[in-house]
Amino acid sequence: MTVQEAQIFLKLKENCSAFTEDDLRDSKESFLFEHKSFFLSKAPIQKMFDSRLKKMCILKTALDVLKLDFKYDFEQKEITFENGDSILQTFQNYNAIKQKLKISILNSENPLEIKYLVCQLIKLEKDYAKNWFLENCWDETILVSKELDPMEILKAIKEYEISAAKTFIDLKNNRNNPPELLISEMKRLSLLFKKY
Repeated sequence: MTVQEAQIFLKLKENCSAFTEDDLRDSKESFLFEHKSFFLSKAPIQKMFDSRLKKMCILKTALDVLKLDFKYDFEQKEITFENGDSILQTFQNYNAIKQKLKISILNSENPLEIKYLVCQLIKLEKDYAKNWFLENCWDETILVSKELDPMEILKAIKEYEISAAKTFIDLKNNRNNPPELLISEMKRLSLLFKKY
């Protein structure tokens, strides 16, 4: 990448001497804010995030070319998502890890760390979706990218547990008439797991 290409990528003035280090930092922060907002507001789906994840690497290269003094080291901790004994416990484990990852993404100013954390978020989503997966359950009309309200899902899970049905096996076998919201979530996550 040339200096000119880096300037264009960061939407800086074309004359190399016309911008300051503060301009460069502002441009970097603006870029990161836009991309973090996208990552945090959308369902974590690999195909939806791929092009923006690539831009994180391009940003790092552009910052290197423009010689912005920046620390790129960060600790790469693999997430470990553990399934619970019940739908509720699995849901709570998933949401706790998801919130930690989102907070880490929000707080990071390192494009490589953000990329890593977003990839961990995508992996978490797939691992969680695997629990809900039921072959031939999905409905192509369901929007995978439209996440259901977690509070409504939590309420539906608790309702379902009252009927003595607590596991994904109960849900997949349609025991005790599961709430429609849980059926919808199973269809959405089955489609996500299978096709995305």
